[in-house]
Amino acid sequence: MSDNFPEYVDRTGDEMKALEAQMRPAGGAARNYVAPPADGYDVHGIWHSFGSHHRTGYATHAVSLHWMLSKVMGIPTQLVPHRNVDIDIERFPKDRYQMLFDWTKEAVGHPHALFCSWPPEVASEMEGVSKHLVPYCAFEGDRVSAYCKSLAMGPIFSDIWVVSQFVKSAFVEAGVDGGRVHVVRPMLSEGPWTLPAIDGLANRKNRPVTDEDPLVLGVLGTWQKRKGMHDLIRAYFGAFKREHPVKLLIKTSAFGDNLTIKQFKEKLTGEIAEIAKEFGDHGFPSSARMPRISLDLGTDMTDQEVIAWLGELDCYVNPSYGEGLGIPHVWAKTMGVPMVSSTYGAVADMVNEIGTIVGSSKDTLFTHQLVEVGPEVRKIALMFDKRTRWGGYEVEALGAAMLKQLSAGRVFDGAGAAAARRMFSADACLPAVKSGLAKLADEDRAKAWGLT
Repeated sequence: MSDNFPEYVDRTGDEMKALEAQMRPAGGAARNYVAPPADGYDVHGIWHSFGSHHRTGYATHAVSLHWMLSKVMGIPTQLVPHRNVDIDIERFPKDRYQMLFDWTKEAVGHPHALFCSWPPEVASEMEGVSKHLVPYCAFEGDRVSAYCKSLAMGPIFSDIWVVSQFVKSAFVEAGVDGGRVHVVRPMLSEGPWTLPAIDGLANRKNRPVTDEDPLVLGVLGTWQKRKGMHDLIRAYFGAFKREHPVKLLIKTSAFGDNLTIKQFKEKLTGEIAEIAKEFGDHGFPSSARMPRISLDLGTDMTDQEVIAWLGELDCYVNPSYGEGLGIPHVWAKTMGVPMVSSTYGAVADMVNEIGTIVGSSKDTLFTHQLVEVGPEVRKIALMFDKRTRWGGYEVEALGAAMLKQLSAGRVFDGAGAAAARRMFSADACLPAVKSGLAKLADEDRAKAWGLT
């Protein structure tokens, strides 16, 4: 059950097992940890925390960091989900933040902690509990809000760990000293996630595009304004008709709506039908005029299943207005899947970096324009304020980019996959972790952690 994703109310037992499997990658993370710590806990360890009540990039990032610390570096570490068995679920979300703060301070209680995706309302009270804040990629605009700037510049946290240069730039643009903001990429191509061999992936993509075997475009993300899903539908309808050998797969879940999965599907189908009418089609989804769309709703996939799903796509489409990292985007690249994205944000940065490494690109970037983050979004996201902007774009530009991928045919980007796997490997990601921990640790801990 989740207050953020209420469609969980009609989850099946298999879906719950899938979430549990994700939160326990090879024993690396416990989904339900009972606080406070048991007697005899090794004080050289690190605690870090994240919200585990739904599958998001935050949780994946925390699991990655946990794996690097405990499995690769051998540092005794506890991963502490917010939604703990000691918290009264029935009281959510009324006094959620105070409950989380009280519980975590009791459970952690020392400054050698890393807080992943911690709510800023709680982080502002963490003096004496943590020196490092790991906000993951919760900042998708060109700058963070004045509130988050004051948090980053305040006396509580000595350093801010972020997952991309793009997120660091957002802090710096807001006025935070760049020397206090460190890029620490999550290890996503190794650890608890098993990626199939690149050669095996290439063999599956050596097929022509036909009416019976169309080019498969795909996207994964919550159904919300920032993700640009409505723009994607308009771009897709504008670029393609039923006769084009193309299909769009949308894997999505609700964002803030108190809906069951059945109600959510009815809502999405209705919204897509309204967009179809803009293109003169009043019969969606039964009409034979519009191109093929397949909706896959809910949150029942484990990370490993997400990776397999991404690997089956012929092209990953990123209609988002901003991503601080984009874990599905990273995994798609590690699977050799070409990318369509605007020129804004960490996704475009990754695509450009990979293109530079391999000397060419199988991806298509379309131009963005910075636009104001609207008041309806600022109301629910404290990382944005009236000065924050993100990457808007012309719908036609997205449609043209998808058409370009269809013209290119079914392409496997093996060189890009290899480059992405190196970028998000242990060897590439650990140096930044070690450097950050060296600032966190006292002399005894630095020695125990192998940092000296």
